[in-house]
Amino acid sequence: MDDAERIHGRIAEALGDEATFFANMKKLLGILDQGALSLEYGSILWPGFDFKAVSGAGGQLESARYWHKTRGQDRVGSPIELPIWSMDVTEFLDAFGPMRRGRHWALSDKFLPAYEEYEFPWEGESYGAGFSWGLFMFAAKSWPED
Repeated sequence: MDDAERIHGRIAEALGDEATFFANMKKLLGILDQGALSLEYGSILWPGFDFKAVSGAGGQLESARYWHKTRGQDRVGSPIELPIWSMDVTEFLDAFGPMRRGRHWALSDKFLPAYEEYEFPWEGESYGAGFSWGLFMFAAKSWPED
């Protein structure tokens, strides 16, 4: 765990703050065109997914997430049956939407970067789902409200 924390610290330091994050990400990944407003590459951590990052005209990172390269995989009967990292947020929306966006964390958050939560109805019940960098993490039935 100490090694992971040390590596995380080095990468966070290399990426810098929100103003320099995208430019430093391009340098870290060896992107030669420093004027590029987006980057994309195949993930070695999650085969079948591409990582895409986009900056605004001012160079600040606007979005960064994984996208599934292939769509239309076998569907499951319930969102809670999905394996972790099996689809991206767009696929999930297509299969189980519509969804209402809940809490979300900034791309530069120290503990949960690029984490999003959504709420959605499914077969008459309320559910929630979480995604990290656009990858599915979990789905669960919501607690009833009093």
